[in-house]
Amino acid sequence: MKEISGFRILLWLLTLFALGSCRTIEENPGDPASMTQSDFAIADADSDGKLTAEELATFQHREAMAEIDLDGDRRISRKEWAAARPSAGEDDPHFDALDRDSDGEVSGAEAVAFITSHDAFTDQFSEVDEDGDSVLHWEEIDAAEPGSLKVSLFPAEPES
Repeated sequence: MKEISGFRILLWLLTLFALGSCRTIEENPGDPASMTQSDFAIADADSDGKLTAEELATFQHREAMAEIDLDGDRRISRKEWAAARPSAGEDDPHFDALDRDSDGEVSGAEAVAFITSHDAFTDQFSEVDEDGDSVLHWEEIDAAEPGSLKVSLFPAEPES
């Protein structure tokens, strides 16, 4: 029987670890602003079968924050913000509006509060909330236009 070296075992384990941490790339991902039933279940933090505005905003920005949050501390620093929006620079007043406690970082709670306090988001949410109960059920989201619940931390870029 052939003996497997410790190096080969280590290499095999590292390969498995690396593959397990890779993102899956879908061939046809569909509309990125669309929500699947699986997404709905993940977003429904308290598993009550409905989404509050906070749950929806938290879900939609979790991945966006992960892409901006370069050091993985679940907060966006001024430097990370400037790296994501080079045209705005480090003295971006929009960052200051997001950073409600003025500690130089935007937390997930600050991002969600910012989004859910804006008329565009509340108008979109109300439009999809067909029965007016201030929460979204899967059937309401499924019936909505794809992208109708798209929310963002970033302001729209001025048209040139």
